[in-house]
Amino acid sequence: MRYKIIILILILSVCTLNLYPAERPGNTSAQFLRISPSPRAVAMGNAYCSMNEDADTIFFNPASIAFVNPLSISLSYVRWLQEMNYMSLAGVLPVENVGSFGIGAIGLFSGDILETVVVSDNVEETGNSVSAGEYCFIGSYGRKIVDFFSAGINIKGIFQNLENESAGSFAIDLGVLFLFDEDRLKAGLALQNIGSRAKFVENGSSLPLNMRLGVNYSIIIDPKNKLLLITEAQKTFYEDLSIGGGFEYAFNNLIFGRAGYEYQNNSDSLGFKAGIGFNIKNIKINYGFDLFNTLGTTHFVQVNIPVGTSKKESTRIAAKRKEFDMLDSADIYILNNEYENALPIYKEIIQMNPGHIRASYNMACIYSVLNDIDNAKIWLNYTLNLDSSRAMLNRIEKDADLSNLRNSTAYDGIMNKSRAPKARILKPKVSEVKASEAKEPQTKAPEAKAPETESPGPKLPGTIEDNPDLQYSPPGE
Repeated sequence: MRYKIIILILILSVCTLNLYPAERPGNTSAQFLRISPSPRAVAMGNAYCSMNEDADTIFFNPASIAFVNPLSISLSYVRWLQEMNYMSLAGVLPVENVGSFGIGAIGLFSGDILETVVVSDNVEETGNSVSAGEYCFIGSYGRKIVDFFSAGINIKGIFQNLENESAGSFAIDLGVLFLFDEDRLKAGLALQNIGSRAKFVENGSSLPLNMRLGVNYSIIIDPKNKLLLITEAQKTFYEDLSIGGGFEYAFNNLIFGRAGYEYQNNSDSLGFKAGIGFNIKNIKINYGFDLFNTLGTTHFVQVNIPVGTSKKESTRIAAKRKEFDMLDSADIYILNNEYENALPIYKEIIQMNPGHIRASYNMACIYSVLNDIDNAKIWLNYTLNLDSSRAMLNRIEKDADLSNLRNSTAYDGIMNKSRAPKARILKPKVSEVKASEAKEPQTKAPEAKAPETESPGPKLPGTIEDNPDLQYSPPGE
């Protein structure tokens, strides 16, 4: 059901992208809000609203910051067209059980501009210089609603000045992010710059109201080589729809190569883009360039730094990253039908995290494919002790990898046990408890309770210790 709802939302969003006709070009102010501050995003065709890995996501989709972990800061610099300078700063602070908070700032600075005046229909220089600048300050909040879905909001203060004249306005961004297939597939939707009109001198104009809809998919080539494919549609109201996309190749999570393209009908300012990135002890340095068709080339540089991470949090993140890498490696072996190589990886994952449903389920599937019914039965029982929901039971009934186990005599017993209704323990009503206490007053002191201990969590199948094939040995032994 959840996937049907998500697909419906995305379809409606695509339809909404074309609700406003492409007319009244150039009728909006604060066009600097449309400049991408991220070299990584630029290099992949300005497609980024479905990403959720760094502080820069605050500029594309506020819902994405709910998944940024740990505290991170990014700083970027762009040498923009006509020798203008564009800079951005972003930071995200995740707070457990509360959500993630972010701040951001962007600015476009012109430097000195030669002042001119019109005299008798002629443009003449005055010999004086003027300066111009545009700034935006952002406060952001994002929160996971469930594990696969987050929502977020940005509040923006936008300021523009030209010599002695200035304008100000406020706006908000709204966004949602969906994660599928163990976070490999992501979809994002954001509506940006919903706000008041900016009045400059005596003329007022609206902000560039913009909608983004994007998806990306990660492909694991092997444990050291990964490929990210991404695409995004943008609709700035009263302008034509633009489509961008690209890819990122990552080697050993150390070196990244990127390329992309952005297209918009009747526009000569969009085109080919590319870039490169380096990860040096978790400090990420990104470079990108935007090859405008007629306006020249723009260069983007950025540094992304994770800061303020406690030793405990660093250990947790490292363990989670190791777990993901191990799952990726096991998946590759399964795709190549190398089941025996995948088994020890899944066993190690379960030793690290006894409640890992995906690993235990895949163990049952592998043993079933190998026609090792005894071990398949053990691991299916273990999986059902972790999750015996209707969805899991339906998946087991239909999974082709479990066909050998389904044809065995043990299968019906396992499934019937899981389908049996669980006993319900009815708690007495508060009024009944109070009435009972009134009738039988306590005359002696209550007995001291034993100190509570933490639950040890799910136990590995009892037969593992007796089964050499399931024994776990640390690497190197």
